[in-house]
Amino acid sequence: MMLRCVLVVCATTSMMTYPMMSEETPMTTEPPTEVACSGPHRSDVTGELPAVDVPVTVGGVELPPGQVSIRGRMWHTTERVDNPAVVWAALVDAYPETGLWPLTSGPTRTPNLPPSDDLTLIDAVIVDALMEQTWRHVALWQDQSGNRDESLFTAEELADQLAWLGDDTEFTGLMPAQTACRDNAVASQRNARVSSGYMYLVAAQRPADVPAQLGWLDNYNLETPEELSAILRSWEDRAGAVLTWVGDNGLGVRFERPPSNPDDIRRWAMEQYAFGAETAAANFEAFQHDLADRPFTFDYAWQ
Repeated sequence: MMLRCVLVVCATTSMMTYPMMSEETPMTTEPPTEVACSGPHRSDVTGELPAVDVPVTVGGVELPPGQVSIRGRMWHTTERVDNPAVVWAALVDAYPETGLWPLTSGPTRTPNLPPSDDLTLIDAVIVDALMEQTWRHVALWQDQSGNRDESLFTAEELADQLAWLGDDTEFTGLMPAQTACRDNAVASQRNARVSSGYMYLVAAQRPADVPAQLGWLDNYNLETPEELSAILRSWEDRAGAVLTWVGDNGLGVRFERPPSNPDDIRRWAMEQYAFGAETAAANFEAFQHDLADRPFTFDYAWQ
């Protein structure tokens, strides 16, 4: 059985059970309502982590004392801050001047892989080829040569997996870049109701580079932190991805420009599944329906 992750697609409404889609129940989408996006988020500043053990001010935002961890690559408060979502949003506003990307959660253990000092390794990743390769591994249970190791699963398990996919077995390429802004991640996070929490800062010139900067990789379907950062960069460019948290076994992303037409949603669903998302949907078509209905906040938890 291939390793995947549990994908929690968050929304303000309660969870629903989606019907199996068919010719009688096609996927339909409402015309997107556009808002002003908060991104893209970039900084030309080489960020310097704050001092330790004393209260600090970062970009005009007052923070309690903190410590440095993850081989000197991450700073985190040692006391809880009030309204961490509001603090996160203020730190994002200051990010172009500070070069410090904020997170509302961070790893508590040092990653096994070394942090990257050569970010050109991210540029070298060919994301569409990587996604196709991982799609074949995760969805079709094939190796790079297209073969299957039948010692890893039973014939019945393979039949169930292929039945779940239906006609969607061939990877059809990355979702095209989306232009309609449908969510403002900073405004949405600022309105989140979280009473207190810790705050984390990582020096990076774009949020997608945080995993590579930390040497962080908990996605079992990828081989290097640079591959993970390359996918996040691609999602930043094509879907307005905004990294919100990184933990010991997962990460959180908010998408400001998710797809809204069925063909793009199908390709997006393939990317999400290849990334390692597991779902309780009845089949791959229902998974697409799920993504279309709840497009903005994705929490990935690899187990």
